[in-house]
Amino acid sequence: MVPWRHGATVPWCHDATVPVCHGAMAPRRLGAMAPWCHGAFVPWCHGATVRRCLGAMTPRCVCATVTRYHGATVPVCHGTMAPRRLGAMAPWCHGALVPRCLGATVPWCLGDLVP
Repeated sequence: MVPWRHGATVPWCHDATVPVCHGAMAPRRLGAMAPWCHGAFVPWCHGATVRRCLGAMTPRCVCATVTRYHGATVPVCHGTMAPRRLGAMAPWCHGALVPRCLGATVPWCLGDLVP
């Protein structure tokens, strides 16, 4: 089961493909499924199927409001390589807090605080 609002295989953004993996600050075990995903794809935004990599630098979607792992509703915007924080923290994976960024690519986490 997927701890996300819409269930199994669902849309993401921009038709890019980023493998889901369990990583630290660098991609590892590309293609492996992350624990928070529980073996399926995650609902996100805008109609493309993309898998995230925990610990990878992955761009966000075009602005949309989505429900995350802990049920928090946060804005997700199209990313560039220059982080600009929205100034709010939101629950992400396994109790971690990850700043939502506007126009940024940020490393995902698994139980860590990622700036």
